[in-house]
Amino acid sequence: MSGPQQVPPGPAITPVAESSMVLPTLFDPGCEHVELRWYGPVVLWRHEQRRPGLVQVLPDLCQDLVWGAGGPSVVPRTVEVQHLSFDAGAHTVGVRLPVGATLRGLPQGWSDSVWGDCRDVEAAHDGLRNAVETGALRWSVDGQAQRFLRWADQPCARIPQIAHALGMSERSLRRSCWQWFQANPVRVVRILRWWRFLSLLVSGPAAEAAAVAGYADQAHAWREVRALTGYRVGELARLHLAE
Repeated sequence: MSGPQQVPPGPAITPVAESSMVLPTLFDPGCEHVELRWYGPVVLWRHEQRRPGLVQVLPDLCQDLVWGAGGPSVVPRTVEVQHLSFDAGAHTVGVRLPVGATLRGLPQGWSDSVWGDCRDVEAAHDGLRNAVETGALRWSVDGQAQRFLRWADQPCARIPQIAHALGMSERSLRRSCWQWFQANPVRVVRILRWWRFLSLLVSGPAAEAAAVAGYADQAHAWREVRALTGYRVGELARLHLAE
């Protein structure tokens, strides 16, 4: 087992931060993307629900600022599968922050009629886009949390190594992870790994993607993905490639 000093710090978590992640439309064939636009690490999105029902939202460690039928809301970062209920024809727009980021400042006018009583999805979308483009939407990532993410996104990540690299005890790391992500460090590593695996499936065989992502073998990857998402790998790969 290699020591933590051999794990390169690397840039921000590319496979996770650049995926479309928790967008309900990514994983429900009954939804239709209207727009998905990147502003650096921030994603401006909107979708229309074609038929009523539940949409499964997958764990991604991201926080979203959302405007829907009930008005504006801040959606906590997702660490477990969630189910959202939508009516047919429902429109939702939002901004997804980078992995591990926390919203620090709301757009101007968030609490007045522009947001609270707005019934026009286009107006809400334009308002969010303006907030992103002008920097009115403010967010931050705890520096230690970012360092943890860089280590945790390595294929051979191990909690004792990560804690040592960060100068923390394992107990302190567990406490900090609950503050940063509302999850324990093992679950964060598992979430990062399955998204890394999904991104690798786009360009290579499943067995090779599983090995590079850090799974013991292909069967291990299959079990982990099903346990974390409720989907089979083939289902996720088809939906991911369709995007």
